Amino acid sequence: MPIDRRSEFLKSLRGALAPGARVAFCDQLPKTDTGPEIPETDSYQERTLPDGRRFRVIKNFPSQSEMRTFLEPFADDVDFREFPEARRWVVTFTMK
Repeated sequence: MPIDRRSEFLKSLRGALAPGARVAFCDQLPKTDTGPEIPETDSYQERTLPDGRRFRVIKNFPSQSEMRTFLEPFADDVDFREFPEARRWVVTFTMK
């Protein structure tokens, strides 16, 4: 999701869930070093569907500290874990 819409998304999520609801997000770890981190800047990747159509999609790779910072106003008990062997990260939290 676009970096500048994270708060909007989390406010909407909080409005749809009861306080204390457990939430999990999962995504890929970057394949390689993505270069210097530029805060508040979206990254993009190109994706090709089986029928050949191509799309440019937002693909951000938040660090653990970045994830904790933007979740802080909305979440308690944040647990961020990386699984390098599966190239995945998972963050779970309790909705405030």
